[in-house]
Amino acid sequence: MTIRHARLSDISSLVEMGGRFVRSSAYGKILADDADARKALMRRLIESSDGAIFVSQRNGHLTGMIGVAAYQHPWSGQWIAGELFWWVEPEARGSGIKLLKRAEYWMKSKGCAIAQMVAPNDRVARVYQRLGYAKLEEAWQRSL
Repeated sequence: MTIRHARLSDISSLVEMGGRFVRSSAYGKILADDADARKALMRRLIESSDGAIFVSQRNGHLTGMIGVAAYQHPWSGQWIAGELFWWVEPEARGSGIKLLKRAEYWMKSKGCAIAQMVAPNDRVARVYQRLGYAKLEEAWQRSL
């Protein structure tokens, strides 16, 4: 398995993986499944200097992805990076930490002082806790 920057030629696979993520998670109950929006996001992150997508690849096929964006925090002015999505195909689970570590390396290279991740379930929250992340707040959402 290799971890690398996503390329424009990966967009179609990234859009498909993003669809599987939305449909298989709690987000699928709230978020519209819009492939065009995912495609635009993937292109924006790949082409941006303040965003990145890293992918895991095995035998020529993408098996996972993590998308991050760096920005100045509105209260402190510090540069932080936030996860926009993190997904590993079920049959390739176990490689996700390598994706996260690669994203953290990118965050540091951009001068980010803080990494902000989202835990959609308790299992992922425990992973973050084991890696030294601290819970800051909980996000709540409802359809309008």
